[in-house]
Amino acid sequence: MTKLKAFMTQFYKLNPAQTLKGHQHRSTHSIALLNYCENSVGTAQLPGVCYMYGNRHLIPFAQQPGGDHAQYLCQQNGDQTLISNKYVLGTVNVTTNPSWNENFRFEFYEESGELICIITSQNYRCDDASRHMSRSSNQYDKVLYSCFSFSISVVIHRSLTAVHIYYRYSPTEDLRIEIIIYGIGGGRTVNDIQIMQHDSLIHRSSGLCVAFSRTCDFENGVRGSRRRTFTATLAAQLCSIFLKKAYNKIKELFIPASQTSVSHAKAACIRDLRVSNNKAFATSMIVFLLHDGLYRKTMNNVLFGNQALQIVQAIKQASASAHREAMTLITNTTMNLA
Repeated sequence: MTKLKAFMTQFYKLNPAQTLKGHQHRSTHSIALLNYCENSVGTAQLPGVCYMYGNRHLIPFAQQPGGDHAQYLCQQNGDQTLISNKYVLGTVNVTTNPSWNENFRFEFYEESGELICIITSQNYRCDDASRHMSRSSNQYDKVLYSCFSFSISVVIHRSLTAVHIYYRYSPTEDLRIEIIIYGIGGGRTVNDIQIMQHDSLIHRSSGLCVAFSRTCDFENGVRGSRRRTFTATLAAQLCSIFLKKAYNKIKELFIPASQTSVSHAKAACIRDLRVSNNKAFATSMIVFLLHDGLYRKTMNNVLFGNQALQIVQAIKQASASAHREAMTLITNTTMNLA
């Protein structure tokens, strides 16, 4: 009990809500509400993964962890639920008129159904951990509280913001959510979201990551697409630059590159640039491929977290290099990328 209390007294009480936006070139905000686990390596179960990135390209959970899945295009405006289960509710909201605007909201709950934390595109507000401490201390003998951990780390760089969320809600199960927020000009941002959780929770979940076919259209299959990919366009040339920079970091970090994921990323990138006429969307190609590579390398939510900051640094470096090289192809801001 003494050891449990020692771990549980290390928390931050956030009031008022902490902003996700900062003025420094790099700043970090962290919170650990409860952090007590006998096994720091993670769970034995392999997590599945779901992505929503760029101009709302969705890759749902595959049938088995590490497997491939087709990619879908989600163009519905307004609120859409990405994931919903007993422990997390994640939604995205997109409006395109009069201009692009994308926001996300994630709510986290404990076993009893009580709200732990709310994280949005603008800020995050988490419950006072002292209430959880007294409750979990009284129920220490129950299996539920023999390993319980919830932590957030928000790292703000000049060019992007990274949000790392880890939630171990039982001794054998955990989940991780990674979000990269980057600007596309005019004060607008894109949120690239990666959700990793175990099959047992996936089967008890709903939302686009599970029931994708209801509101999203097929875009690219596991063996590519028969649709025209516009490979001779300026958009395709720009996407090739970003893909090359992603490959360089993949080799440098010794992480795998799924050919299905590369096919998805190319299809998404070319479409986004042709539709938006904005090369900034190509950043999502690098974000997706590096996150996916680390997922396939670790297949573990804790081990992923150990290297997450390194991946963010690689994303930042690769994106900056790609944007500089892309400027050699774009002679003016009104060039048609289609």
